[in-house]
Amino acid sequence: MLDLLGPDVREFLLRSSVLTRMNASLCDAVVGTPGSGAILADLERSNLFISVDATGEWYQLHHLFAEALRLELARTRPDLVSGLHLRASQWFEEAGELETATNHAIAAHELEVATRLVAVQAQQFASVGRWATVRGWLADLSWPEARADPELAYIRATAATFVHDLDLAERWLDIADTGPADFVGSMGLPLGYRTDFLRAIVGVNDVDRAEAAARRAIESAPGPQWLGVALAGLGQAHYLRGRYAEAREALRRAVGLIPDANPNLLTFAIGNLALAEYAGGSEAHAAPMLDEAVDLIRGIGQERSPSSGMLHLACGERARADGDPRSALRWFESAVEILGQSPRSAWLANAHLLRAGAFHALGDEVSETRCLDLADAIVDRLPNPGELPARSEHLRQNLSAIARHQTEFGDELSSREIAVLQLAADGLTQREIADQLFISYNTVKTHLKATYRKLGATSRDDAVSRLAELDAIRASVPPS
Repeated sequence: MLDLLGPDVREFLLRSSVLTRMNASLCDAVVGTPGSGAILADLERSNLFISVDATGEWYQLHHLFAEALRLELARTRPDLVSGLHLRASQWFEEAGELETATNHAIAAHELEVATRLVAVQAQQFASVGRWATVRGWLADLSWPEARADPELAYIRATAATFVHDLDLAERWLDIADTGPADFVGSMGLPLGYRTDFLRAIVGVNDVDRAEAAARRAIESAPGPQWLGVALAGLGQAHYLRGRYAEAREALRRAVGLIPDANPNLLTFAIGNLALAEYAGGSEAHAAPMLDEAVDLIRGIGQERSPSSGMLHLACGERARADGDPRSALRWFESAVEILGQSPRSAWLANAHLLRAGAFHALGDEVSETRCLDLADAIVDRLPNPGELPARSEHLRQNLSAIARHQTEFGDELSSREIAVLQLAADGLTQREIADQLFISYNTVKTHLKATYRKLGATSRDDAVSRLAELDAIRASVPPS
């Protein structure tokens, strides 16, 4: 077929084969000669594997014919391929079609142009849940110079965060740190500030390093909303250290400064604020924001992002504070499923500790112990996970204390019997207690009778009073 064509038409088809769709102006720019419109129209009238859309402007080669042309171009004129793609990239960028321009820049192996185009779009795509497109570009930018580029390394670190690979994110941030701190690229922000605020958020496996990065980001923040982002990282570090009052202060400021236009970071700050408030036993300012935040993160397709995981943990803490450990467990377990995409992170360890607290409220010692074991297995592999080891140890001590508790008659009260009695003291009926603890109505009756017998009580109020005298553990255990 190609041999039957005149040399001018053959050359036109070979050069334009780098395009998936074409019009006269684009082909003139790529091929380098005028008159493309007439050639396209002639080819379409000749039914030469080319079609035109309803507007009569955009043409497209049959994909098999286009592939044959590209192979022929690569075989006979390989020196032309990069330049043709670069011309196409320039035309599409001027036309405002940045995605197509990016694809051609990458195909041209034009690192500077491709990096600039990816950086321009990365933040926007993140805010609408389109990180898959960015990850595809990053995968194609695979040659050594591209993998060593600091600006691309920052974007790669961000992409790794969205799939919960915190170790990989840290490694890319180390490469990003080799670039000039004052280079303005992605998001229109200096590279040094960006690497600091991102490390403050994802560096939860080493809280010292994360807090130091957050403080640097606070000092260099180029505006109020970016100060809010840096404060979100600092607040998270305080929360993981067990400094709940400091965490609340930083995170409340962060929530007030981060705009709705940055939903991933705003919801991240809201989730961490709620966690810090519930952990410290203070008034939960963030609680009314949680449902809207969950809807917001779902609306941009980021249900499996770290921000979503934080929100699920926060919703679980809200349910537990409202006296509904069963609902809390559902939220915690969904958070574990989200955060479990990375098996080695302080986020996941924290989720297991919160689950342990919910199981403790339900009197399920076996499940509580299993959660603590899962948390410890992660924490033991982290360089500096803050106060998570101490929290785990505290929960274990509380677990042991309940097992050792004896009544004045020498009989031990099981944690399940204590849980049943406490729910009864809260005013729940026996059927409501059964629903709350996932046990039968008859089992609730059996536990209550055993509790009365062991405490020497004749009524529910009498049993609660005697238990309070013997054991104040439940009231003294701080929220985990």
